[in-house]
Amino acid sequence: IADLTSIKDKIEIELEKYQSKNAALTDEISQLKSTKQTHKYTLELAKSLSIKEIEIEQLKSLLKNRSSAVEDLQTQIQALKDEKMRLDYAYNRATVVLNAKCQPMVNTTDIENGENQSLEDLRKQLEEER
Repeated sequence: IADLTSIKDKIEIELEKYQSKNAALTDEISQLKSTKQTHKYTLELAKSLSIKEIEIEQLKSLLKNRSSAVEDLQTQIQALKDEKMRLDYAYNRATVVLNAKCQPMVNTTDIENGENQSLEDLRKQLEEER
């Protein structure tokens, strides 16, 4: 009986060791599951970040294209302003020349007979043609 009791005690000691190891392994498994979940979440964040970085690059490209288009439009606007100034200058110059040429030709007899246009009529006609 003493041998059986001794064997029983040894078995109980071994059982306690295994139960202790089992508890430690169960804790380790829980920690690993938690770590796995953290890694999974981290991977999802990394994918999301990668997608956001791609979107940012696309937006930068779009902004660069729009900036270029704005610069082109500003260049065209400046060219149109320059052309308008040139045309205004040419119009004013033509008006001065027209005034100089028409002034001596106008006399009161022709105006009374309606044979000659007045300076004002010439200006209106030039304005309409413009």
